[in-house]
Amino acid sequence: MTQKLVVCNDATKRQLLTYVERLDTNKPIEFSFKPFKARRSLSANALYWKWVSIMVTHFNSKGAKYTTEFLHDALKHTFLGYKESPDSKLDIPPQLKDSRTLSTADFCRYMEQVEAWAIDRGCFLPRPEDSAYEKYLQGVR
Repeated sequence: MTQKLVVCNDATKRQLLTYVERLDTNKPIEFSFKPFKARRSLSANALYWKWVSIMVTHFNSKGAKYTTEFLHDALKHTFLGYKESPDSKLDIPPQLKDSRTLSTADFCRYMEQVEAWAIDRGCFLPRPEDSAYEKYLQGVR
């Protein structure tokens, strides 16, 4: 039987310590620990791509000729920046950071920046109440 517990506050820390104190030492148990890194949710990802599509339609109605791929790259350029080359001896052009590697919190912060950028340009984006992004925003307020 495998159990997983993410220790992220004093309450979950106490829960882990209580569990360890109650262990039957006649039955060895192996523990392993690693830093927790939550991945973004599928609902946040779906909302992000909906936003990109809405922004493309909005800006193209004003004369732009954007694609979703172009706008996605432009947003990553603006808010995420570029990865450093692991080998300075190689002449590799800078690469955009990948939004797929962001944690849930980092992805939601990225979405906050994208939303503010869109609003500044007159494009208002939907925010469904049940989305992971909305739940994130409620948690940080």
